[in-house]
Amino acid sequence: MYGDPTKPRIVVGAHYDVCDSEIGNPAEGVPGADDNASGVSGMLELARLVQENKIDLSSHSIEFVAYTLEEPPYFRTEQMGSYIHAADLKNKNIEVKFMVSLEMIGYFSDAVNSQKYPFSFPMSQIFGDQANFIAIIGGPLEFLTLNRVQGLFQKESTLPIYKLSAPAFVQGTDWSDHVNYTKFGYSAIMLTDTSFLRNSNYHQSTDTIDTINFEKMADVVLGMRNVLKN
Repeated sequence: MYGDPTKPRIVVGAHYDVCDSEIGNPAEGVPGADDNASGVSGMLELARLVQENKIDLSSHSIEFVAYTLEEPPYFRTEQMGSYIHAADLKNKNIEVKFMVSLEMIGYFSDAVNSQKYPFSFPMSQIFGDQANFIAIIGGPLEFLTLNRVQGLFQKESTLPIYKLSAPAFVQGTDWSDHVNYTKFGYSAIMLTDTSFLRNSNYHQSTDTIDTINFEKMADVVLGMRNVLKN
């Protein structure tokens, strides 16, 4: 926690558990480099930058949270670490400006047709077919939060950032810890490389560190640092 805990809070979270889709249970031995060591390492670096850069926290505080039990068989249950944290915030009447879940932020590609979408048309026409961007995603009520985060991110990072405000029936839009905060009335979004829509190593033994683009991950962190400053 950075800043006065009584001030409105920005929550930055990432889950640290892994899953093997072949057995559908949390599994020791699945590397989980992108899902979700990338999110956790990005969160830790953001915490370091917040501390070292002495960000002005006169108007808000920042809480960094690492979650367990995001993956099956606990996904979408009240046992998820993020559900427990969100419920605790609500029970304590903590004011939250918004929450952002760092959900896989390390896989990128410039190859043609490397990016897939829940709906190929019109998404591929709008966002392109190359997996060379980061995305921020939230429900229809998160439009203003998405706009603000995108604008602040772009001021500090050269990495393209695209936003999507969409209902839950759009595949993948609520497949992370942010969904639990919305259940308690908090504004919450997901920052992601789009997961299985570009990374074929998702939930596989091939999700290894050599597949991670650290340069672009650093660009993600720089953009998010500016978001947290404002």
